[in-house]
Amino acid sequence: VLTNADVPVDPANQMSPTNPASGQSVDIWVRVGYSQQINTGYIYYTTDGSNPEGAFGMGQGTTQVVPAHRVNYDNSLANVEWWMGTIPGQVNGAPVRYKVALFSGGSYGFSVGNNTNWPSIQPVSYAESSGSKLFGLTQAAITNFNPANAVVWLHNDLNPANTTIGLQSGFHILRARTFLPVINYTNQNYVYANQAQVYNTFAQTFYYEAGPPTGVIVTPATDGTSVSNSTLALVVRTDNNVTGVQFNVQDSNPNNDDIITGQANGNGNDTNGNPVFVSATRVTPNQSLNLQYPNDPQEYHLVYSNVASSGTATVSVRLSDYATRVYTNDVTILTRTVNTLAPPQTVIISSPATNNTIVPYSSNLVYLIQTCFGTSLVSAVSNFDITINGVLQPQSSYFIRPMGTVPGCPGMNSLFYNWNITSGGIYNIQATYSNGIVLSDNKTVIVTLPLQITSLSNVGPAGGNPLVVWGSTPGANYQVLVTTNLTQPFQPIGPIVTTNGFSASLYDTSPPAPQKFYEIEIVP
Repeated sequence: VLTNADVPVDPANQMSPTNPASGQSVDIWVRVGYSQQINTGYIYYTTDGSNPEGAFGMGQGTTQVVPAHRVNYDNSLANVEWWMGTIPGQVNGAPVRYKVALFSGGSYGFSVGNNTNWPSIQPVSYAESSGSKLFGLTQAAITNFNPANAVVWLHNDLNPANTTIGLQSGFHILRARTFLPVINYTNQNYVYANQAQVYNTFAQTFYYEAGPPTGVIVTPATDGTSVSNSTLALVVRTDNNVTGVQFNVQDSNPNNDDIITGQANGNGNDTNGNPVFVSATRVTPNQSLNLQYPNDPQEYHLVYSNVASSGTATVSVRLSDYATRVYTNDVTILTRTVNTLAPPQTVIISSPATNNTIVPYSSNLVYLIQTCFGTSLVSAVSNFDITINGVLQPQSSYFIRPMGTVPGCPGMNSLFYNWNITSGGIYNIQATYSNGIVLSDNKTVIVTLPLQITSLSNVGPAGGNPLVVWGSTPGANYQVLVTTNLTQPFQPIGPIVTTNGFSASLYDTSPPAPQKFYEIEIVP
């Protein structure tokens, strides 16, 4: 900057200071070419991580604005100027993003000179400058569009036979065109036309909610069904817009509530008295149900566990869609009430609490298996069998604790067995009681070997991506993720890998980068 009385020292950097302290303002210097071509400047900035947007001194959204002003000429080029604006000081750690906008303000007109065929026209001032036509922000609204009765093309072919009345729920795209005004000469009269043959086309994707999500509980089909087993499987079908299904069970047995068992079964309420909802599992649709429910092509399964031995149970199924993320009350609740007649004698494995529990392997690893059983059952180890992958474990190593002496089995007795794990793999644990009646439960455990990437070998062309190799556990599922910057989240780069051995691999097909960081995760 050409120094003068106002700028006695030429700034060393265009951002000064380059490492501001908390609360310290920052000067932003801008080198502008050429002299006399601009007369207005603004700096748009944000402190919430969003991109600053604005025009002509007005910020959009959370964007804040400070003016920039001309300081002096460049010290070596007389036709180049320097402008400067100041961003106020911020709290320590605030992410400040900024943009600089400079333009020549004012209005522009036009005139047509005298001619025998063209009369003289006085200059006409546009409502906005030519610069604002190029760079200004505008807002527009559709005031006569009713999505419920609009004619909508089902395909991108403009065929009138492929139309329907009413916009359907789902993602859609809106296209809009902006035109510049123009003056036309017709029959020696100058008239304003609304549209020049110069325009921009803008596209915006949006989600439209024509109605709440829909679905039906297929199994059990009606209320009043009697359940005489310790579990009840339910089948739910939903429309294509449903993105999530959750369920909760209210029954007469307080001891099977999730806050008591520590399991995520969707039973009962939380400590604040609110129903505990857990996610159902989306499955491949049953082909035999597709014809019966053509409008509900998605299928979800859920299980009511630890069925009560008396009274009734109400299963509430909550359907949500994309709009639920914004409007949390935009859900549909389906209910089914059943009579609960499960035998009071029950056997439940409480440790591991859920299927596919992951247990990291280590040397001399001992895992405690806990089985809960009803107090009406004969409390003797000789009545129990514990098998692991079909192999009977010695009864001499079982031990029983009565109700209330140990946690994990509220209102029930406990059977324990210390399992010595010698290798990784997938193990099915089954606990069986047999003394006049046969009751059993089973859980699956994944014992994982130490998860470690063993090699990154370049098997592709020079400079290409590597083959990622890691130690695996037979039968376990793995997901490979990558990032090019540790401040950014890892992203999956391929399908889930299921292995049958102790080594797994995946070729990285993501775009090459100067550096990459890999992560391996075990997934259900």
